[in-house]
Amino acid sequence: MKRFLMSNSPPDSFKDVIGFPFSYSEREFKESYGINSKQLALLLAELQAWMQQKSTSTQIISVLGI
Repeated sequence: MKRFLMSNSPPDSFKDVIGFPFSYSEREFKESYGINSKQLALLLAELQAWMQQKSTSTQIISVLGI
């Protein structure tokens, strides 16, 4: 997903990669697609770094919600 978001794909192509529980959240994401996709890619990078850091000191990582 992060790779897709960083690839400057057209706004209509994100539906194959990102799921939205509510139609309004999809619409809002698309309205500011450029900044939202960059922010989501940054969030994923930070989550990835955090998980890599934690994996050295714990056996199980549970992500309950983002």
